[in-house]
Amino acid sequence: MSEYERLNAELLNVSNDIIQYNSILYTATAAIFVFAFDKASFVFCLIPYIFIIPFYLRIQMTNKKVCEIAAYIYVFLEGDKYRWEGRHHKYDQLGHANDTKNRIKWNLHYHFLNLVCFAMSIYKILESSETDSIKLIQGLFISAILILATIIMLINETDYGKERNKAIKQWQAVKAAEEQEAQKRKNNRNPQ
Repeated sequence: MSEYERLNAELLNVSNDIIQYNSILYTATAAIFVFAFDKASFVFCLIPYIFIIPFYLRIQMTNKKVCEIAAYIYVFLEGDKYRWEGRHHKYDQLGHANDTKNRIKWNLHYHFLNLVCFAMSIYKILESSETDSIKLIQGLFISAILILATIIMLINETDYGKERNKAIKQWQAVKAAEEQEAQKRKNNRNPQ
């Protein structure tokens, strides 16, 4: 198996990891919501954040790894035979990957889970027998958590086009350094 094929297989493995992370996240969140629905306190509806934020951050790190592998393939392995990453990079340069709507679309399900936690918490607050002032304070607390979680997600969101460009530049620097070292070795072996 060639290096190109191994790295493509690695990309598939990483994609499968993301699918598995999402499956675990949805299963855990659903189980917690079923548990929380029977409880009187809105606090139980916040437990999914223990999973949502770390899983989201882990998946974004994994997405960056995908960009690094794709950039490596583009810089070191593509030529006449293989062109997928090069074409994908050209597609990104035409502005398709940098479209904010596309980035949000990729991560919409995390924002949806964030809103579900918020909605379930608000429902539990409104259903409680607390005074209106306590409900207001709890609602403000929940709103602050929603805003904080959204900010964390937006700050850590992977911009595939930018990440790939950054990784391509880094791999090109590595390639240039390797070529300079090879040239120095060649010159040292063949002094004129």
